[in-house]
Amino acid sequence: MTRQLIVSIGFLAAAAAHADIYRWVDAEGRTHFSDRRPPENAVRLTMPETHPGTVSTGASEDSPYSAPGLGPYATFAIVVPAAGAVLEQATPVLAISLQLDPPLLEGHRLELLLDGRPVAVDAGSAQAHTPDIDFGAHRLQARVIDRLNAVLAATPVHAFELRQSLPPGVIP
Repeated sequence: MTRQLIVSIGFLAAAAAHADIYRWVDAEGRTHFSDRRPPENAVRLTMPETHPGTVSTGASEDSPYSAPGLGPYATFAIVVPAAGAVLEQATPVLAISLQLDPPLLEGHRLELLLDGRPVAVDAGSAQAHTPDIDFGAHRLQARVIDRLNAVLAATPVHAFELRQSLPPGVIP
C-alpha cells in the first residue's frame, strides 16, 4: 500500500511539472498566467523542461540572449536607446542608459550584449558608450550577473537602428 502511494504521488508530481500554462490579457490590459481553465483568448505557453538544481533562462543554447526577467530588482530596463528607435547621428558611438531599482546589489554586475557581443560597463554605473559600432540595425540587452556568472535579471532585447546623419545641405 505504501509503495503504491509513493508511486501515485510521483505520477502526480510529474503531471503537475508538465501542466499547461496559459497567458491572456484581460479587458483592463492586465496580463494573466494560469494553469487552470483559461478564457477563450488565452495562448498556451510552451515551458522549457528543467531539472532539479538548474535555472532555465528560456533562451536557446546558441542564443547569446537571456529571457527577460527582473530577478531581485523592482525595475530593470534599457532607457536609451528606446526599443524600435531610429537614431541619426554623425558618429557611430552609442550612448546606453539603464534604469535599475534598487541600485546594483552587492556581488552583482551589469553586462550589456550588443548584437550578441559584450559591451564594457564601468562597475556600479548604469550607463555605457560603445565606440565605433556599424551604422545599421542592432539588438541590445542588459543583464545582471552574480558572482557565479549566473544571469539573475535580463531586460527584453531592444532592436534599434543607427543611421548616419547627412551634413547640412546634402540631399540623399
